[in-house]
Amino acid sequence: MRFIHVADVHLGYQQYNLPDRFDDFGLAFERAIQYGVKHHVDAVLIAGDLFNKATLEPLAFIQAADTLGQARQAGIPVIAVEGNHDQARWRDQASWMEVLAHEGYLTLLNPDAKREELSFTPWDGSGGGYLDIGNVRIFGLPWLGAAAAPLMTNIAGGIRTVPNPDGKTTVLLTHAGVEGEMPQVPGCLTYAQLEPLRHCVDYLALGHLHKQFARDGWAHNPGSLEVCGMNERNWDKGLYDVTVGDTGTITARHVKLPYRPFHSETFPVDTYASPSELLRTLGDALQGWKRNWRIDGQKPVVEIRLTGVLQFEYSDLDRETMKALIKAKVGSLHEEIDTTKLKLRGLDLAEAEIASPEDLERSVLRAFAESHSRYAPCADAWASVMLEVKKLALTDTSPEAILATLQTRIDGFDAEAADGNH
Repeated sequence: MRFIHVADVHLGYQQYNLPDRFDDFGLAFERAIQYGVKHHVDAVLIAGDLFNKATLEPLAFIQAADTLGQARQAGIPVIAVEGNHDQARWRDQASWMEVLAHEGYLTLLNPDAKREELSFTPWDGSGGGYLDIGNVRIFGLPWLGAAAAPLMTNIAGGIRTVPNPDGKTTVLLTHAGVEGEMPQVPGCLTYAQLEPLRHCVDYLALGHLHKQFARDGWAHNPGSLEVCGMNERNWDKGLYDVTVGDTGTITARHVKLPYRPFHSETFPVDTYASPSELLRTLGDALQGWKRNWRIDGQKPVVEIRLTGVLQFEYSDLDRETMKALIKAKVGSLHEEIDTTKLKLRGLDLAEAEIASPEDLERSVLRAFAESHSRYAPCADAWASVMLEVKKLALTDTSPEAILATLQTRIDGFDAEAADGNH
């Protein structure tokens, strides 16, 4: 049997509020499915976060249905689990992944969690925790977050209790991260916590972390299909092409797929006495950088990180003019000017270091929101919400009132998103 393993597609993510980036995420998913169709694979496995958020714009669902329809037309089954971005919110009756499953676009696996011990029942056409394709048995486990670690032994036990008289190769498809691969991402499992699975799972198909990695020829994470943040700009994007031989031998090859180029450069400002001198030199630098950048005929996303001591008034630093210069010199899709490491003349402190405690706290919360693709489009608003929740907690507001406030804010975001504001 041959299958492709993809994860973290994040359909619907309109990064930087740009329609082009919305289209990029849809195109990346289409490339992955077309790869599977071209190579006549027996199945497509999606390890969660097909969508960027639970509240979905219609066009994102259309992207998913149209692209999954290509696999269905080719007779290739798609097997998926829900990631943390896919799961229905507490007040929703169903997730959009469940809608896709109901419409026959994919098989959505989920174990039976009604009893104390997790159990896996065979897929019956409308639900189940595992299914067989050829010489492979695929178990599915959605995002469990912090609850996953103590359940590993139960999960392994549930897999072992399923009879396997034909000795089928076992795949566990799950949305879970491994600690240490991306230190800034919370809620991951240690590799030791995954140990109970080693004795009953032959191929661990992971999702959640956007960085590709493999461990011991057993645990595989393909990474996201598109760049969800500037920190991902140098990571390979793609999928795993996996073949399981008749004797159970597994060959997994990571296949790199195209994605929009992102570039970040550091520009020291210490020697420029005026804004015009800085802009002139930056223009020359951009021409030199462009010659070494991968662009591939696409408009890149460009970040310039200003460092050193600014020799003129900070108020004279015109970021919009700098962005316009970048666009003119490079033909970029989007531009970012990072001044967090910039120091002011006479002060041996960076911009981020001279903020008030309130501004600093807001800056940290905003950065935290920006590190997650689900929250990045409304990072400032999410920072305000977190500060509001903190104040409510410090004033002994009841948990019910805090939850109600939080839900009201989330509903407000959804309404603004529907109007195109985020």
